[in-house]
Amino acid sequence: MENQSLLSVNSLTVKRNNISLFQDLSFELEIGQIALVLGSNGSGKTSLIRNLLGFNSPVEGSINWFTDSISYLGHNNSLNNELSVLETINFYLGLYSKSPSLLLNSDVIKDFANEFLDLNKIKNRKIKNLSVGQQRKLAIYCSVLKQGSCWILDEPTANLDKQSIKVLLDFILFIKQENRFPFSSAGIILATHDHSLLEKESSLLIRL
Repeated sequence: MENQSLLSVNSLTVKRNNISLFQDLSFELEIGQIALVLGSNGSGKTSLIRNLLGFNSPVEGSINWFTDSISYLGHNNSLNNELSVLETINFYLGLYSKSPSLLLNSDVIKDFANEFLDLNKIKNRKIKNLSVGQQRKLAIYCSVLKQGSCWILDEPTANLDKQSIKVLLDFILFIKQENRFPFSSAGIILATHDHSLLEKESSLLIRL
């Protein structure tokens, strides 16, 4: 799986309200790489991601994907407040997984659920009764269940405590390089304003 291209971006120009956010942006992402998109609020990080995913169209340039297996988490957690945590997980499993029991019982997922989400403690709570940080962690966990070849995260550490951020970053590093059931190696696109997040570990640094 190494050196397998996931995404090629060539000479991309993106505008918002007729104001140029960035011009002539080019990069390629391969399996096992992290692309860190750095910029302050309003710099165009989310606009870049929306263009990559086809939600918006660039003014100029091309975007070519070589996979259709993409996991995405934006600013919106996309959770139903009336469902419990377990109901939410089962909903996403139904969307994403052909073997949900194998996925949930894998050591990788169980360890992440316990360490990051503290699943046993909150599994029966409704989403509306979770803290903002717990809701964000659940949304991240559910995006993991898709097992995408490319994992796109837009400001994933918003509302997370320092320990949760550490667990998440360790998991990202694991996902990008390990072939361990139920995951294959993946490419990561992480958009953030925080320069301390994985800058040294990233293969690509995109400053907006």
